[in-house]
Amino acid sequence: AQKRFVTLWEGAEFSRFTQRSRNALVAAATIAGGAGATTIDASHLAAGLLSEPEGLAAKVIHAAGLTDEQVLTELGVAEVASVAAEEASPEALRQLRFTEEGRIALRGALTAALKLGHNYIGTEHLLLGILQGKGEAGQILIRLGVTAGFTERVLVEEFARIQKLRNAAG
Repeated sequence: AQKRFVTLWEGAEFSRFTQRSRNALVAAATIAGGAGATTIDASHLAAGLLSEPEGLAAKVIHAAGLTDEQVLTELGVAEVASVAAEEASPEALRQLRFTEEGRIALRGALTAALKLGHNYIGTEHLLLGILQGKGEAGQILIRLGVTAGFTERVLVEEFARIQKLRNAAG
């Protein structure tokens, strides 16, 4: 199943992606287009993650003490595109095209989701995919202190907090 899933990124439905991760993908495409690129690479994906400030990836980046501006400057991106949820439509997602580094990050996101036992791909999985891809964007984030180990520690704390809130509510 994994092999089939990762070979179909272009034209895929992205049905296992959360709304936030879909929004981040569309934001990455907007960022790439603004930079004159026709394909999305890992640096566009990393910048796109910041377009969803309530997503776990942005929370991890901010937990490292980084501002959006610091990360964007290091990634060489002017600004984060603001994307409304309705813009991340299936039609928009089917049009996305990725560089090899972008595809490696997406495969890494799938691997991270499977490793964590999740049946969805959220922004946190995209962040881990970028970090595990060992491309330029991942190296920049690692240099800024957003390592895979740090990310996993913050995620464990966030997942525990979320579970505690669910238990208290129901």
